[in-house]
Amino acid sequence: MRILVVCVATLLALACANFQVGASHDPTADFGAYRSFAMGPVPQSSRNVAGYTEMTGRLIQDRIAARLVAVGLVSAPRQEADLLVVIGVSGKPQAKVTGGGLYEDGGLMVRNFIEGTLVINLYDERTLKLVWHGWGQKEMLSTATEPKNVVADVDEIMKQFPPDGTR
Repeated sequence: MRILVVCVATLLALACANFQVGASHDPTADFGAYRSFAMGPVPQSSRNVAGYTEMTGRLIQDRIAARLVAVGLVSAPRQEADLLVVIGVSGKPQAKVTGGGLYEDGGLMVRNFIEGTLVINLYDERTLKLVWHGWGQKEMLSTATEPKNVVADVDEIMKQFPPDGTR
């Protein structure tokens, strides 16, 4: 029974895997001057990441667009847009080694997982300069690409846009 409780607690902790986010921006960019945005294509390298599908990519782009509209930007054709949005997705195999605790003999336990990263870049379409970079990283679980989790992850990153409440 004790082992079952420990296993359930471990699974719950994994299900709530820590999502680390961050953002940076070009301090010379005038975010108040931007009025429109366009979505760029998803890089081919992102399409080869385990768990990534075309539907996941569309969901990510749709959620970013919703946030940009919520702060007053409008979607526009690329040739008319002020900002170009480009996403990137990557996954890196990792292993976490823990010792003792779960086994009577104090043995080691190795847990393999994918460390997934979502990057959202906004470029000034006229200068092609990167003006905002947001990212999120977490251990990818089988539930990571479920729509509700993708939406929550994108929202967490996009909370940091615009920088310094410029809109």
